[in-house]
Amino acid sequence: AHGAEVQTVSVSEPSHDAYSSNDLIFDPATKAQPYGLPFCTDYLTAQQSDKPGRVFEFVRSKVLAFKPDYIFLEHPWLWPAVQKMIGDGEIDRQKTKIVYSSHNLESATKKSILLELGLEPGSVDSVTSDIHALEQSLCLAADWVVCVTETDAKALRSIGASRVTVCPNGVAKRSADPELLNQVNKLFYGRKYLIYIGSAYPPNAAGFWELMGPSLAMFNPDEAIALVGGLSDIVDHYAPPEALMSSYVNGQILKKFGKVSDEVLEALIYGASGFILPIMSGGGSNLKTAEAIASGLPIVASPVAMRGYEQFVGLQGLEVAADRSEFVHAALRILRTDQNKQSDKKDELERRSTVYWEHTLTNLQAVVAS
Repeated sequence: AHGAEVQTVSVSEPSHDAYSSNDLIFDPATKAQPYGLPFCTDYLTAQQSDKPGRVFEFVRSKVLAFKPDYIFLEHPWLWPAVQKMIGDGEIDRQKTKIVYSSHNLESATKKSILLELGLEPGSVDSVTSDIHALEQSLCLAADWVVCVTETDAKALRSIGASRVTVCPNGVAKRSADPELLNQVNKLFYGRKYLIYIGSAYPPNAAGFWELMGPSLAMFNPDEAIALVGGLSDIVDHYAPPEALMSSYVNGQILKKFGKVSDEVLEALIYGASGFILPIMSGGGSNLKTAEAIASGLPIVASPVAMRGYEQFVGLQGLEVAADRSEFVHAALRILRTDQNKQSDKKDELERRSTVYWEHTLTNLQAVVAS
């Protein structure tokens, strides 16, 4: 929109399902995981990115062919490759600006995920220390840092970022297809349902059981919860042992959709009675919170889910609940009261519309214009 020609280059795991010639498929199973720890493929990519081999040569060839004025690093993982190209004299820092587009405090988030798994603290400290050093190196070198919350901005400044701009997470405008909406309604047989959207990211599943579980017996037979996204694939794995005692009841309430098209997601959101956002850990801010706000539906969210969206606390139809009892009762109220599914007050609709990308990325113009 600001007139810049953009090329996106990625190094991706085989589990993703859409690729172009600008994506390199990197199979982490062919390499030893850092410190023998799970959930560290992102850092493994960083370790490999400046070594002779496929990853470095792929990134190098794309950068040299494009001759960019700006290199935006989305997350810090490919910084070692760019750093090597600078050191080799292939990137002229007088002509090419480096922007660190940070979506998370990666070292802190990684530490919380790994410690929740009960892994050996020494190994966890080692890998998170390495990731922190990577983040700090990029903050010190970047001409500009873009992040998603004021809290992240403060933390990034503390490790060396000098010019920081906050661009909150946002969403695209959606509209539901009537035919798909009819199909979704048939899947639920007229049951009212709450929707929870999340990726296969451990805090998404752990938070669900912490605030909604271990038994979902408080839901009536004509009520349900729709789980959408990669979360569906891992939610059972993160269920506490007590959930096994209620597996039949839980199975009747939970309807798992996995990854769906944008069109199906729109229909699922439109047909829902409300959103639940039971997120208890992790960093940055959550796209699913922006999705919930934009929907106009009633929402029950944990305090962590509202990180980066504090200005919406007090919004009509939004309830923030800090413990399981409060959260569950708020969720049931959404299903069992006659409150309007979608807000119709003009000022409330205007507040909710500020989560669309056209508003949240306004500050990005200052970065490109620089």
